[in-house]
This record gives sequence, structure tokens and C-alpha cells, in this order.
Amino acid sequence: MKTILVIEDDKNIRESIVDLLETSNFTAIGAPNGAEGIRIAKEIIPDLIICDVMMPVMDGYEVIDAIRKESNLSEIPFIFLTAKTERLDFRKGMEMGADDYITKPYNMQELLHRIQVFLKRSHKKDFGGPMDFKIGNMSFDFNNLILNTKDAQYQLTQREADLLRYFC
Repeated sequence: MKTILVIEDDKNIRESIVDLLETSNFTAIGAPNGAEGIRIAKEIIPDLIICDVMMPVMDGYEVIDAIRKESNLSEIPFIFLTAKTERLDFRKGMEMGADDYITKPYNMQELLHRIQVFLKRSHKKDFGGPMDFKIGNMSFDFNNLILNTKDAQYQLTQREADLLRYFC
């Protein structure tokens, strides 16, 4: 299951997006500000980030700048979801490395569609090794982040799967 980080200071909007994503079979984690969002991103390595621009503590531009400087986060698809509608705001977001810029109010189906497009695109850029790998009594399903052993099945985090893939 893909993990999406939602960085949004408005609690109602953040919870609405998280609920939408969870009912669409994503793991969704919310962060109330940019600093907390970066901390969570470093911890979980999400598959995609949705971020507001205007936030306290650290705005969305500072967030994307920090994310793009982290080698293990720099390739994560990043979508700005913001009330800033000026052409200059759009241009600034895209020049800083955003993959998309969606203005509020947004259409939930359109948001889901764009998320799916970016996740498909980023999946193709993933490690070029096998999506399934077997060693002895263990098999790894990298598409679904599952480790199967003779006795049990384990759901891996993205970071665990990336490390496992690297060592394989």
C-alpha cells in the first residue's frame, strides 16, 4: 500500500484529504505544519507528498526546498495544494521542483487521479531490480512491500523494502 504524506495546517482540510486517501486504499499521514511534515517524511519516506503553501512554522516553499535537498526524499512526487492562485505562485512552485500545483477549492476525483498518475510514474523510476525475489525459504514482494517466510508474512515499510532490495 502506498503512503502519502499530507502537510496542511487547516485541520479540516488535512483530515478530509487523509480520509479520502484512506478510503481510496492509501496509507495517509497528516502533518499540521512544514517542520513536522519534514520530520515525518524523513522517518517514513512517503511515496508522495501533498503540501499546502501558506502555513505557520515553515511554508510549503521551505518544505519543498528541504525535501529536494535530502537525497532519499528528493525524487518523491510533490504536489502543492494551495489557495494561492496567481500565475507567479504557480511558476515559483514548479521552479522549486513541485510535480503539480492544484488550487483550492479542489475536486477530490481530480486530486485522486493526479496522485495515481504520479505514483505510476514514480513506480517506473523505482529500482530496476526484480519486483519479486526469493532466497531460500524467504520471498520478497517489492510491489506490495511484503516479506514471506516459511512461518509468517510481514508488511515492510518503504525504507525496509528499499534496504532489502539494495542488499538483494
